[in-house]
Amino acid sequence: MSELVAKLTNATKYYGKKKVLDHIDIELSSGKILGLIGPSGSGKTTTIKCLMGMEKLDEGHGQIFDTEIPDRKILNEIGYMGQSDALYESLTAHENLVFFGNLMGLKGEKLKQVIATNMKLVNLEGELNKIVNTFSGGMKRRLSLA
Repeated sequence: MSELVAKLTNATKYYGKKKVLDHIDIELSSGKILGLIGPSGSGKTTTIKCLMGMEKLDEGHGQIFDTEIPDRKILNEIGYMGQSDALYESLTAHENLVFFGNLMGLKGEKLKQVIATNMKLVNLEGELNKIVNTFSGGMKRRLSLA
């Protein structure tokens, strides 16, 4: 049986007077793939942001693993890659990863190990010292994931 990893219950979100999420219930289980499909403006990104604790629900609640959201501590256990890349184009791939690793509290050997592992996972090991603005769109997405 799959483990429940994330859940929104009765999730409602307003932007001003506009109701963007209307009592949404969603459960995400480990080992499963879920597609969130809908037209522009239908609340897909808002649903994800509420689930990640990046937006506060106006009604309802959510949880990731056994932690009620929003809880900043859980953010170290999960990842989110938005629609646009959050990279500094004038820096190298390595400089970007060091910057974001430091924000996550990684330093020294642990940071080096995480960078090496993640760059290998996204097949960009040989690109560490290249300036990000020379990367293709796909390479930037993979670097964002790393």
